[in-house]
Amino acid sequence: SDRANIAIAIVVDKHADHGEGIDNRAVLLVAHVARAVWNHFTGDRGYYARKVVEDHVDWNFFPGGRWGIYRSHVASFPHEERADGYTRRDGTHYPPFPHYMDSSIVVFVPDAFDETQEGSNVIVHFHGHNRDNLSELVRHDMPQTMISEKINAILVLPQGPYRAPDSFCGRVEEEDGLRRLVRDVLETMRKEEVVATGNVNRVIVSAHSGGYRPAAFVLHWGGLSDRVTDVFLFDAFYALQEYFREWLLQGEGRIRGAYTEHLASEHRTFEEELKTTVGERLQFTATEVGHEAVVKRYFPEWLRELDAGWKSLTK
Repeated sequence: SDRANIAIAIVVDKHADHGEGIDNRAVLLVAHVARAVWNHFTGDRGYYARKVVEDHVDWNFFPGGRWGIYRSHVASFPHEERADGYTRRDGTHYPPFPHYMDSSIVVFVPDAFDETQEGSNVIVHFHGHNRDNLSELVRHDMPQTMISEKINAILVLPQGPYRAPDSFCGRVEEEDGLRRLVRDVLETMRKEEVVATGNVNRVIVSAHSGGYRPAAFVLHWGGLSDRVTDVFLFDAFYALQEYFREWLLQGEGRIRGAYTEHLASEHRTFEEELKTTVGERLQFTATEVGHEAVVKRYFPEWLRELDAGWKSLTK
């Protein structure tokens, strides 16, 4: 607070309550100890948690832009198909909390962002396995890249399965899932006075690794296929190729993909089938960088190659 800087480490060992949830008595014990210290130094009173306002945006500022995080009822989770969590073939179980209870959406807005007459440009990025949306934003330097390339768009990162090896993306995969997500983001940005309207102009769908699955579904029936100009696939072409094929053949959009050797056959087969039909609208690149480095390597290059409609006029 403005009255004290407080750092606390609390460890609870061998507590009798092993429940998976925020009402676990050991978790509450830690919370109350921390609150007692907070109250002592700040003069606050009470121990009851404040109710989270779902659409409240927690903004964080840095040179060139700001990122925010908020909770949304249209986010991927919670979802009925993961109400009991997820069990892999090897028997490893990932319980609902914390893996399928995170309804957060992270947004990044460059200082140079300017809503066009048609609406806002939006880039929606789906992360891969064992990740979360906030760390994905940071580890690939996505905000810094958008700033340096003068991209006039809002970057959106919905939370998928939280740090779990799972590609399922809940509500976003459902019919009109992309439309609901983008509409919710832009309406929230309107309330935050970032945009004047909730209108969407252009959309880029971006995916790393296991994020291929929600990317495929939003192209198939997400409700904004006609607004999607580009698809970025960062070593993310494991399955559902028919949905990418369908989208590519029905419009004028472009797919850019970079792949490591373990996905070479999927990319080459797809390219051989469609290259003569769609020409330069399909561009796949074999890469020597590691799977985890593909986004950081190619995100700047692909943003740089976008047309003027994606670029900011602000110097």
